[in-house]
Amino acid sequence: MAVEREGICVFCSTYGIVTTDHVIPQCLWPGRVPKNSPLVDACKACNHVSKSGDDNYLRDVLVTNINSNANPFK
Repeated sequence: MAVEREGICVFCSTYGIVTTDHVIPQCLWPGRVPKNSPLVDACKACNHVSKSGDDNYLRDVLVTNINSNANPFK
């Protein structure tokens, strides 16, 4: 469970309750997230709502093979 504390969200710059957020989405790591992965403070709205959509988009872009249209069966 994420520890909530007071701070400033790095995404929207609001002051309030924040939690720790991984800069590189956890879904992009092949296994456990390394302990030295970059972390930032984010409010609940940015960390769980808006950034989740961005994380999914980033994951999809990074795993998409640009040549998949030429050879869809490979």
